[in-house]
Amino acid sequence: MSSSQTGYWSDWKDADAEVKEICSKIKPVVEKKMGHDFPVFDALNYQQQIVKGRNYNIKVYAGNNQCVIILVWQKLDGELELTTARKVPLPE
Repeated sequence: MSSSQTGYWSDWKDADAEVKEICSKIKPVVEKKMGHDFPVFDALNYQQQIVKGRNYNIKVYAGNNQCVIILVWQKLDGELELTTARKVPLPE
């Protein structure tokens, strides 16, 4: 499915500058929600979904051989809201 269709998730893509900036802005919110400070927080790849704004499903390298998968809603006004965050093992 095309990523430009409302409601459909895009294919996974390498993180670009926009997604890396989103991760930088949302990192403190993720750390507070998970109760853990991450030494590294580098976006690896992502999917996006057009809704009333955009949803970003982002895989982030968080150091210590672990990744965090975050779901971020970017509202129409640009405000970011963390929807979910979970740790996953680093893929081999």
